[in-house]
Amino acid sequence: PNPEDYLITILSNLQAFARVLRERIGALGRIKFSDLVAGMPILEASRTFILLLFAASNGTVVLDQEGEDDLLIVMVG
Repeated sequence: PNPEDYLITILSNLQAFARVLRERIGALGRIKFSDLVAGMPILEASRTFILLLFAASNGTVVLDQEGEDDLLIVMVG
């Protein structure tokens, strides 16, 4: 498989992911990663983490370490 194909797939899913994330976060504008992925199968949680990294790189969210083992996800804008 071509790595560029994976990147294209991730980028095409990023906007939809941002919409779903905004709905999940709600009016508070922030959520802990552990709360976001609670109950998700491990593969889905892994995909969510990867999409969060891309969302952080394009400025959609800010990721901040919350304690020793959690991330705080804050929506931008």
